[in-house]
Order: sequence, then C-alpha cells, then structure tokens
Amino acid sequence: MWVLDLQRGGRTRITSEPASDFSALWTPDGGDLVYMSERPLFELFRRAADGSRPPERLIGGEHDRVLGSISADGRVVAYAKSVANGSDVWTMPLTGPREEREYLANGFQLGHPALSPDGGWMAYDSDESGRVEVYVQSYPDPTQARRQVSTGGGSEPIWTRGGRELVFRRGDTVMVAAVDPAAGAVGAPAVLFAGRFNADPGWSQTRTYDATPDGQRFLMLKWPQNDVRRQVHVTTGWWPELRARVASGGQP
Repeated sequence: MWVLDLQRGGRTRITSEPASDFSALWTPDGGDLVYMSERPLFELFRRAADGSRPPERLIGGEHDRVLGSISADGRVVAYAKSVANGSDVWTMPLTGPREEREYLANGFQLGHPALSPDGGWMAYDSDESGRVEVYVQSYPDPTQARRQVSTGGGSEPIWTRGGRELVFRRGDTVMVAAVDPAAGAVGAPAVLFAGRFNADPGWSQTRTYDATPDGQRFLMLKWPQNDVRRQVHVTTGWWPELRARVASGGQP
C-alpha cells in the first residue's frame, strides 16, 4: 500500500510485508489506515498512515472479512464476513476489546456496508431479490426500519452531504438518492454521470470508487480509451439445430 500526496505529488510506501495488502480506509482523523491483508484469508489490519508504527492485526482467521466503512467517530469498523451460504454484515470496535458483533444475516450475499455519518443507519447491498440492490437499515438495531434504495440494480453505497445523500454504482453509471437521516425516507434514484468505469458489485470485492463528503468530487478507476473490454455472448436453443444438421449430414 502507498499513500500519495495530492499536493506535492510524492508518495510513501506504507506496507512491505510478504502478504498482499489492499483496500485501505482512512480513520476519520487521517492518522491511521485500516486495510485488508491476504494471509491467505482476508484479515483486517491497522497501521499509522505515515508507516511510523508496525502493522496491528485487528482480526482474522476462519472467515474472509471484506472492509466496508469506518464510523464517523472512528470507533467502529463495518465489514462483510463470509459464511457457508453467503456473507453477513458484522461490526467491531476499533478501541477496547476486539469483539465482533453480528449486525445482519439473512442467508444472502450482503456486501459493502456503509455507516451513516450520524450513526443511525447502515447502507449495504444484497442479492436477496435475485439482483444486487442497495438498502438502508436502522443501526445499531436492524429491526427498527429498512428501505430499498435502488430499483434497477445497485451496489457499493457511499454517504455524502452529512448523510442526506446515498451514492451508489449501477454498472458504468453513478447514481444518487436523497435520504432523510431522521426518518430514513429515500427519494427516487437519479443519474449523476456515466463512463467507462471499472465496477464489480460482488460482496468479496471492496468498493471500486470514492467520493468527497460533499459529493462534488469522485475518484474512479477508468478503462483506457482504446482498451476493449471482454464480453460474454450466450447462445441458447442450439442443441436441436445441431442434432438436425448432424442427422442430415450437414456441417455443424
């Protein structure tokens, strides 16, 4: 992992261990980085953002843990945790004893949990409808309220404007929906912009983009202009035609 100085252009290498380290999140004070390390499962580590302290293992072993977000007060980290039939959303305090707490498990693949700035809501994506969609749910008690945010597919939610907007991905398109932080009411999603941006809605992949807290600037991974992305073409109903051609001596 590296830290890039956007003003001076210099960069600092933060990790150099044999494992693959990736998907870092800043703590709110900018002092530390919480990140994933493959050893061989995905484990969570913490280290000073200037590399001045050695890495601290937060939790790992038995399950993959995929980072989602850190609370605005810097006290809690939310992540997706692999289970036998999918993935669940868990949290863990960053201060005091490292005790995992299950937040939500419904037998489906839940990913990219994002705690709202006021700490009252958790956004995440789930494939429970047969398609990955974005939801918001009351936090820390998930039984109080739940809202579906996206309607035509969505993943990787991010809170902006003090929790009054939820930004998410829909393939190459970046969407936004207004949110009432007090009641959790959600507005109709609207398109912000679109482009040849890299996206992977799977729960085992961390977020592929970022936004400033005011929602005015975005950091995206963009495919090169001349790069041709691979496509998968599916042909159905070909077996009867193949049998007919073989029976008639024709070429398959």
